Amino acid sequence: MPDLRVDEVCGCGQCPSISLIADHSPASCGEGGRTVVTAFLDDALVILFVDGGVPSYLELAPLDDSTVYTEFPDASALEF
Repeated sequence: MPDLRVDEVCGCGQCPSISLIADHSPASCGEGGRTVVTAFLDDALVILFVDGGVPSYLELAPLDDSTVYTEFPDASALEF
């Protein structure tokens, strides 16, 4: 979606999770609740939150406190 941009980054120091915001007006965002899409890595979950049809948060959650990601993996590494 070309009109999305990063609004905030997670400050935990363990992941590259980001809050997203749409550059278009709220009227064009659509109505609806929250949809959660998940994908898996061997040592982490990747979770996309979609609110009202618009992606709002992309989270990479390591499964172990010793695992650190500084960037999101290539999409080809994800298992759905």
